[in-house]
Amino acid sequence: MAKFFKIFLITLCALFFSIPLFSLLTFHVMTKDAHFDESKLKTVQNRIEIYDQNDTLVKEVSLIGNKNAVKIDDVPKITVQAFCCIEDKRFFTHHGLDYKRILGASIKNIKSHSFKEGASTISQQLIKNTHLTGEKTIKRKLKEIKLTKELEKRYTKQEILEMYLNTIYFGHNCFGIADASTYYFEKTPKDLTIAESALLAGIIRSPKNYSPFLNPESCKNRRDYIITKLYHQNVINEREKQMAIKESLPEKSGHTNEDAYIKEVMDQTDSILENDMYGDIAIYTYLDQDLQNQLKAITADIDSDVICAVGNNENSSFKAFYSTAGTALKRSPGSTIKPLAVYAPALEEELICPATPILDEKTDFNGYSPVNFNQKYNGYVSARKALAESLNVPAVKILNELNIEKACYYLNQLNLPLEKEDRSLALALGGVKEGYPLSDMISAYGTFTHEGYFMPYAWIRKITKGNKTVYERKEKKRKVFSNETVSLLNNMTRETVLSGTAKKMKELPYTVYAKTGTSGTQERNIDAYTISYTKNDTVGVWLGNSDYTPVSTTGGGIPCIINKIILEYLYKNTQPKEIERSENIVNLFIDTDEYFNNHTIIQSDPKAPKYKTVQEVFSKFNQPKVVSTKYSSPTFLKTPEIHYDGNTIYIKVCHADYLIYCVRRKDKYGNVVTSYSDDSLFKDSEIENDQIYTYTLSPIYKGHTGKKYVLPKIKTNITKENFRDIQPDIHNNPIQSKEWWNE
Repeated sequence: MAKFFKIFLITLCALFFSIPLFSLLTFHVMTKDAHFDESKLKTVQNRIEIYDQNDTLVKEVSLIGNKNAVKIDDVPKITVQAFCCIEDKRFFTHHGLDYKRILGASIKNIKSHSFKEGASTISQQLIKNTHLTGEKTIKRKLKEIKLTKELEKRYTKQEILEMYLNTIYFGHNCFGIADASTYYFEKTPKDLTIAESALLAGIIRSPKNYSPFLNPESCKNRRDYIITKLYHQNVINEREKQMAIKESLPEKSGHTNEDAYIKEVMDQTDSILENDMYGDIAIYTYLDQDLQNQLKAITADIDSDVICAVGNNENSSFKAFYSTAGTALKRSPGSTIKPLAVYAPALEEELICPATPILDEKTDFNGYSPVNFNQKYNGYVSARKALAESLNVPAVKILNELNIEKACYYLNQLNLPLEKEDRSLALALGGVKEGYPLSDMISAYGTFTHEGYFMPYAWIRKITKGNKTVYERKEKKRKVFSNETVSLLNNMTRETVLSGTAKKMKELPYTVYAKTGTSGTQERNIDAYTISYTKNDTVGVWLGNSDYTPVSTTGGGIPCIINKIILEYLYKNTQPKEIERSENIVNLFIDTDEYFNNHTIIQSDPKAPKYKTVQEVFSKFNQPKVVSTKYSSPTFLKTPEIHYDGNTIYIKVCHADYLIYCVRRKDKYGNVVTSYSDDSLFKDSEIENDQIYTYTLSPIYKGHTGKKYVLPKIKTNITKENFRDIQPDIHNNPIQSKEWWNE
């Protein structure tokens, strides 16, 4: 027993000393190539190269991170406190690693079965940004720990803070607090307020998600959260907290029109790399430089803000983007939302077809009364015409029938989410609080060129860091609309070009589909759009002003002209492919009399004259089943009426003006007399007394004889003098209450 205990004790001691020894050895092996380099702290090199669709270098976006470095003494104390508050509240008391925070983060990650909670200190972040990659491995973390310890030995806290603030990435191509202060607030760091300091401290966690120009609501929420933390940590008082929270976000976009595509690429890269924008980065895009330059030239003389975007439908990408109002400006889409939220969903749900008649008249929807442009109403119109002419009342009627939640479902499928407060019938007219970026609308419209599949349009093909590919785009698509819906919708948006609000493009010698949109009030226009598409490309043009001042055009005006010029440039040497129509789409002729008089859709009689029919397109799964027979089997509008006055037999015939009729008279001896007429009153005076006549009438259209009508027999032995004595009560027989045959 004593021997066993001795062996156990020796083993336990061996383990006790071997585990730390093994850990130290592992740490040494895994971190042996991690060398501290002071020069990397002083001059942070961030070479970010952007390449176009042909792998030609477009721009070297970011050079030296510290080119506008500031001294820590020139940074307000409140700014330093804001960063420490949110990033590392024990910065001044730990020695590089915050063990308490590491323990807390570990417990939270274990409970949540994830690694969402981080515990990096400011010192660790500085080392990661200047010496290491952003890869999430144990080896990289161990190197970070080793170098962080070395950093803390060599530099004071103030020096570490200074280097950190001068190298951290703030989004929108801003490295360091000096660049960020200038970009976001047009001031130097020494003049930053409490609110501005909190905003900058909040941005660095995710520059794209917390940018005041891309996501102002998220930005404000995070800024106010940091302000509140400063208050709870007794850094600021109640009055300072309230004043800081009331401070407005910066309003300028910070984007220049020349770099719109590049800046969007940088924002996308920041999101993909999760804020790891350090080192030698190469970004391969879909940019067409010639087209990009052309967009600038085309819009050079526009006196308002303008955004032009061209999407390549063949690979679902953006090949050009020009903007004077930022890359992600969200605005009301106006009537460009109608195909996406109203017409395509209604076609998909088989509520409408292009020919569906809709009453366009002033209508009140429980207190909501939409109006058409110039307050003009058209009576019954087809869904096709309603979309082509961008009529508002029919769109709201369709949405009301469709259901708001159904529309929301389809918009979500198109990556166009709708806030709860926007879920009203005003959606049919683009009445949403925040709106969407033009680039998101381009992606949604691309669905109509991809057989109903939605694929978000991309800016970036591939990203490399050093010689390693860290991102490569993989196309993901989902089916939103059926092939039949897409074909019908395209047929309707084609009408917009041929006869509707986008008719400025109808002279183009190839098939183009389009929708225009205008938002604002009856007195002034705020946003004006035209979105067009072919099989190859989708082109979007927006005119407006970032400060919401009005523009003197509608979507069918200058935006349509610019859109046409872009299309002419795109296809100057070629023509776009045709969008194939679904095999389940059929062309049918419908009866115009029924359509215009009774507002019903039935197939026309195959024998109908051309001027009594109109051709329409239908899905074979939602087509009119009833076929008219009024020409191949004609009938009278009313049953013929017969009367005898003692001398002449009168037959009143109510028939369509395209018919004639055959009258056959048969006497009691079997003799038959046949006559043809197209008069509404047939007279037969060649009759004999004391005779019984039977008349048979048959409507005829071009040799097609319809139903025979056998009229009551007439006895001619009745004289005119005693006629009234033997007739039925005329008060119950209005036909005989007056001498209609003499009218």
